[in-house]
Amino acid sequence: MQLTDSSSAIELKNLGSSTEKLMMAERLRLALSNNFYIYLGAVSLAVVMAISHWRYNPPYITLVWMAAICAVYAARYYVCVMYQRADSGLDDSLQWLTRLYAGSLMGGTVWGIGLFILFVPDSPPLQLFLVIGLTGLSLISAMGLASQMTAAILFTIPASLLLSLRFFISGGESGFPIGASIIIGLAAFIMVSRRLQDSVVNSLKLKYQNSDLLARLEAANDRFKILADASFEGILIHDNGMVLDANKTLLKTFGYGSLKDLKGRNVLDLVSEQSRPIALENIRAGSTEPYEITIYRGDGTQAPVEVQGKPMPYQGKTVRVVAVRSLTERKQNEMRLKSANIFLQNLIDTIPNPIFYKDINGRYTGCNTAFEKFLNKSAEELIGKTVFDLNPQDLAETYYKMDQDLFLQGGVQVYESQVAHAGKTPSSVLFYKACYYQPDGALGGLVGVVLDITDMKNAHKQMAEARQRAEQATLIKDKFVSLVAHDLRSPLGTIDNIAGVISKAGAGLDRNHAELLKRVSGMCSNMIRMIDNLLNITRLNTGEMVLNLQVVDVWGVAARAVEEISLTASIKGISISNQVAFGEKVRADPFLISEVLRNLLVNAVKFSTKGGEVTISARNEGTRQIVEVRDTGLGVPRNIQENLFRHDVKTTTLGTAGERGSGFGLPLAMDIMKAHGGTITVETEEGVGSLFVMILPRAGQEEVSMAQIMAPAHLSEKLS
Repeated sequence: MQLTDSSSAIELKNLGSSTEKLMMAERLRLALSNNFYIYLGAVSLAVVMAISHWRYNPPYITLVWMAAICAVYAARYYVCVMYQRADSGLDDSLQWLTRLYAGSLMGGTVWGIGLFILFVPDSPPLQLFLVIGLTGLSLISAMGLASQMTAAILFTIPASLLLSLRFFISGGESGFPIGASIIIGLAAFIMVSRRLQDSVVNSLKLKYQNSDLLARLEAANDRFKILADASFEGILIHDNGMVLDANKTLLKTFGYGSLKDLKGRNVLDLVSEQSRPIALENIRAGSTEPYEITIYRGDGTQAPVEVQGKPMPYQGKTVRVVAVRSLTERKQNEMRLKSANIFLQNLIDTIPNPIFYKDINGRYTGCNTAFEKFLNKSAEELIGKTVFDLNPQDLAETYYKMDQDLFLQGGVQVYESQVAHAGKTPSSVLFYKACYYQPDGALGGLVGVVLDITDMKNAHKQMAEARQRAEQATLIKDKFVSLVAHDLRSPLGTIDNIAGVISKAGAGLDRNHAELLKRVSGMCSNMIRMIDNLLNITRLNTGEMVLNLQVVDVWGVAARAVEEISLTASIKGISISNQVAFGEKVRADPFLISEVLRNLLVNAVKFSTKGGEVTISARNEGTRQIVEVRDTGLGVPRNIQENLFRHDVKTTTLGTAGERGSGFGLPLAMDIMKAHGGTITVETEEGVGSLFVMILPRAGQEEVSMAQIMAPAHLSEKLS
């Protein structure tokens, strides 16, 4: 791994290593880099020495030494190559440094042995050559290992000591001074090497201290750029109006692709003509307050922005740093909100009921046109006011209390009150109010709708008075009808009795007189029956008739009704079948329920032809008892079906044998059924027949308290 300035800076930032570690790694790099030619030169010097001393030493010794020299330098070069290739961190430097020292010590030892062996005692020139060679080796080591002089010293010490030792042993008279000179030179070399290494270290220290500062400065600048580009606001730096720098958000706001499109331009050129005076005034005044202007984008379009600037130091001088916020989206949202508010106001203005809304302090914040008209005040006169500003004290206290209750309890509030009008009668109103809430869930106030019920209450009062008058008139009418019917029944009964006596006593009467008496008796009977029905209807309506509720056997009631009209049915050739099962029970007034069933059977026979059939059946459906009367007669005409049970519409028609009816039978039957809590339905088809269905509560059903039912449901009289 080759460490460069930039890689060292990266390791400084990423690993947080100290300057000392970086320096050691750099010194190691210098010591292990570019040593090929130095090692090649050392080996070449060894070859020259071996050749020059070949004839003075045994060849094999020289060859062994040369092999050792080649092996040592090959190993040292291998270490250098492996270092270059290794992906080592700063913490691995000590390991490589140990290998460097070991290689230097081994190289110096092998050279020292070689100098010791190649020494020729009787040849001063060759001895001088060895000294020169040692000096050259030392200088080469110092040059190659200037950043790690300890390694150079480890190389020089064994080589110098072994050569000086040989001079002491075999150098003769000049041997001692030369050997001593070599040792002195070694000491001087060590001292110079230390100084040289200190110089290199100081140079590296200065270099890496500056690199550290530059790296930190670069990191700070990078952080600033990252923060600036990550900002949601545009940032622009200008010096006296000249653009120096800008972040990506500002370029996007102004519609430019890169800084070079904007750098160097005058900021006023980016501002629309109508906004330039505002921008220029704020720049000259050094204002730090935000203000709104319109800018020109790169494509020539205009856009609203908010600008806020302040002076700041930048690259050794004071410049103006400006934050620019795009207002396009905000303006669009404001326009949408304004449109929505206008739409909402128009919408509530079209509502005819007065509508208002208040804040949590009870002050009106808005209303519709109907509310303005209702109070005869404009919105400007209402907004900001409270109920105490607009109403009498008693009404204001009522309104205020109800508002506070609504704020406390929430939900929807409905109550009746009054609204005072200047110089007018107070209006009766219904208030419908509900709370509204802010987006964060906090209570915002209330909205209310006013419903003026003055006219409705007056109408109800008039209706009640009219109903009372109508009921009084009906009561008088019913009493009159009752008196008249009662007065008619007595003479008709007398006439009927006289006709019967004459008919029985007058055996000598001719046929015409006998038929006349029979008709008189029949007409009296029909009139009495009609009067009885009329009296029953009157009693039901006036509450004079009280139901005598009992558990009634439906089969027995049906059998008695069949027996009563069997003669009439047989004369017309009509069969009546009682198919009611034994045990079917209802809780009813036995007399009245028999009257209903008899009326239905009379109608069935009346509108049936010869050979017709009338069937009575019954069934229960849960809590209801169903009694059905089915015939195969003419059916009910369509035009009178819906009025069949009404008193005020006469629906009677002639029967198949010319029988006349009073028109009271079916209305009376319906009144009786309603008095029992039941009803009558009809299904009919002209020419096919009819089905009349009596629906009554079953006997024994606790959920229907029939014992409490009295004839008309609207009367308060109870059963006794």
